[in-house]
Amino acid sequence: MSCKHRFYDKLIPSWEFEYLFIGTFNPEWNNPNGNNANYFYSRHTNDFWHILPEVFGDTSLMAKEKRSDSKLLVSYLQTKKIALTDIIMEVKNVKKDNELHFKDVTSVKDQSLLKYELVFNDRIYELLNSKLKGVFFTRKCAGNSTICNHWKLIKDKCEELSIPTSELVTPSRGYRSNGYNREKKINEWSNIIFKK
Repeated sequence: MSCKHRFYDKLIPSWEFEYLFIGTFNPEWNNPNGNNANYFYSRHTNDFWHILPEVFGDTSLMAKEKRSDSKLLVSYLQTKKIALTDIIMEVKNVKKDNELHFKDVTSVKDQSLLKYELVFNDRIYELLNSKLKGVFFTRKCAGNSTICNHWKLIKDKCEELSIPTSELVTPSRGYRSNGYNREKKINEWSNIIFKK
């Protein structure tokens, strides 16, 4: 048994882009708390759709009617030449009817996934080319986890192709330590993405 990515068929964008943002995983299993995404980063506890537009000089798309409209979000990304994908395609050796497995997979805590077999999105390498203005991982990687090790391989390939790459502080609203409110995240993302 396994849990595939909620947007398994959307992990490879169909449009041309200059910026690539890579997240970790979004399970196809619905969380009973109702905090489920209908597109990348669109959970109500994730500030991505507030931070990204602000960084690119636009107004927030965080209002429920906007972040719930996947067509609007895709149109925005296409206009700005931005693509989104995730580093994990599938979590194996998990059963939906196993309470612990279900809790781990739907927790949105990457650490909870590390005890399972992860299928990584190696198609990301097909997306990398020297015309890109930046590739960004939407979390900080510390330590030697399989997720961070896989990110390091992507980062190494980007460096080989001279693509600017960096880790960004997570847009998750759950991470607010060290004063990381929306404004601080917007400033840090802007400084990293546009080298301010």
